Amino acid sequence: MKKRIICLILVLIMPLSFLTEEPVNAAKEDDYKDITELLDSCKEESIAVYEANTKTFIGSKNGDKKRYISHLTKLMTALIAYDHIKSGKISYDTKLKTSEHANSMQGVQIWLDIGEEITVDELIKAITISNANDAAVVLAEGCCGSESKFVGLMNKKAKALGMKDTSFADSTGIDEKNISTANDMAILAGELANNNVFDDTNLGKNFKEK
Repeated sequence: MKKRIICLILVLIMPLSFLTEEPVNAAKEDDYKDITELLDSCKEESIAVYEANTKTFIGSKNGDKKRYISHLTKLMTALIAYDHIKSGKISYDTKLKTSEHANSMQGVQIWLDIGEEITVDELIKAITISNANDAAVVLAEGCCGSESKFVGLMNKKAKALGMKDTSFADSTGIDEKNISTANDMAILAGELANNNVFDDTNLGKNFKEK
């Protein structure tokens, strides 16, 4: 339970802190009579509080406001990759080859050369720790043959999860057409937590060992 709560807190804070220069307002619960008053006191534009186990929204402020989610897009990239691992289509040890398209990615990257091979596990680490755009595309192409087909699965998954105000345009978050809301991202965070997506990687195992 603690792990899931921590995961949700981290994921919900990320879009707020990323899209504002002000730090997330960390108020004490005892200072407010209810969740609505606490949320209204926060400076952030959009907030959603969601309990993953019961899939219940506890409260929100402007939770349905659409906005560009930037590299939080990679959370869905990780979930789709995990679905492929669960189905047996790939494994964490599967080596994927870097294409010219993946190599051409700008912004944050791990500088993969064309033709370079890297495991799925390493790619998931690269997108979750380093926020690497080239790694996200290699993962997308390795799962579906092309990034465009992978994006189709991202949007299909979002619809299946009830993320009604979300639209993905790429696997990296570079395209400003990657749009979502605090409510929808909370649903995605809950799905990641309930499926132990990051616990199953070597990244998760290393955290457990420590």
